[in-house]
Amino acid sequence: MGAATVTLGLAGLGLSATSAQAATGGGADRSAGQPQSAFEDNAGQYKDFHAGQLDEGPGAPDESHPGAKFDQGMYKAVAGMDNQSFITLRDALLSQNPDAEPNPELRQKEKELQRSFYSNGCTGVPGSVLTQQETNACIQHDFRYTVGPNVYAGNPDAGKADKADADRQLGDNIGGVEGKGAQALTGAVGTIFYQPTPTAS
Repeated sequence: MGAATVTLGLAGLGLSATSAQAATGGGADRSAGQPQSAFEDNAGQYKDFHAGQLDEGPGAPDESHPGAKFDQGMYKAVAGMDNQSFITLRDALLSQNPDAEPNPELRQKEKELQRSFYSNGCTGVPGSVLTQQETNACIQHDFRYTVGPNVYAGNPDAGKADKADADRQLGDNIGGVEGKGAQALTGAVGTIFYQPTPTAS
């Protein structure tokens, strides 16, 4: 799947690289006193909510079912979204029914795009003990660990920086002591998970 098709698929949901960059300040520092997501406004209250709900999507990309091929600009636009905007985009994308698409090529492209947004939640942590905020933070982190290594496969230094930024973002989106712990843990052991995944040619 070409990067242009990714742009087209996401544009159908109201997203282009330009609009995403404008919405997120073009990758500018988001730590200047601005909330990372809507959840942060009521973080203490939110801890009392039920366990986080997770839609894993159609499964992780594999050789028989590859993910989409993102160019760097589109990847950065999606990866840099605030967490709630990212979840809204992902929910809209996963609610699509590719099998209803009559064009076989477009049907395959839609399936590839959905696979790039696969998530297993917070790896190794039972979903029953997580808030929705924590689950949503892990969902965006999974996207970055699925797609980022492909985008930066030819540039190990940029990939290392992207992984570190994904881990920082995870910590920011979770917040508090739990967020700092999650950032430290993924920073220490996440390299075994931040690996290229199969994509369409």
